[in-house]
Amino acid sequence: MTNTLNWKLKVDEDNGRITTKPSNISNDSIDIVKYDDLNKFKSYWKQIREIVNLKPKSVLEVGIGTGFLSNYLKSAGIEVTTLDVDKNRNPDIISDIRGFESSKKFDVVCLFEVLEHMPFSHISQLFEKLRHYSNYIIVSLPVCTQAYRFLTPKMNFIVELPIRNHNPKSKYHFWELEKTTKQNLEDVLNYNNIKIVRQYRYKENTYNYFYILKVGKSKV
Repeated sequence: MTNTLNWKLKVDEDNGRITTKPSNISNDSIDIVKYDDLNKFKSYWKQIREIVNLKPKSVLEVGIGTGFLSNYLKSAGIEVTTLDVDKNRNPDIISDIRGFESSKKFDVVCLFEVLEHMPFSHISQLFEKLRHYSNYIIVSLPVCTQAYRFLTPKMNFIVELPIRNHNPKSKYHFWELEKTTKQNLEDVLNYNNIKIVRQYRYKENTYNYFYILKVGKSKV
């Protein structure tokens, strides 16, 4: 299924928000005006870089959002399969990832801002499933602790404070990343023999935390 967007965008330079919609996104689909703000495009850039750095030929994107990421990757010659529970977003596969079954293996599976939409008690079983679909998994999650970015001509760093901003910020999130959930998530990854290659809080959008994961041999 092709999900090509006819992008006709006007950006409000005061707040970085897109003020017109792609021509084939219906009013029943995700509200791109609210969803794709300047910080979201910063996140898209990082998502693209992390995927492309692994040089995949095939990608499974779980949670299609506005379709921007999948269409960009397709334009770069990567075979992308999209999976989403919302049929209005026109994914290739309409399914909840927890109930998805496939014999196909992908070079990369990515879940950007997805895991927080399910109870944490489902996460271990989900990773047990995901490890069969790819050797590499890229995840990003929202962080609910405060962080401040310091940018000078010679320095670019963030300072994290052990203070919760919210619990969680979005009413659609079951959980977000903070000290306890971070440790619990990493325990889940270790239990499923999934190695953390890299992890970091994204300086350009401190609400995002990225994990680059490599699947090890099954313990069974």
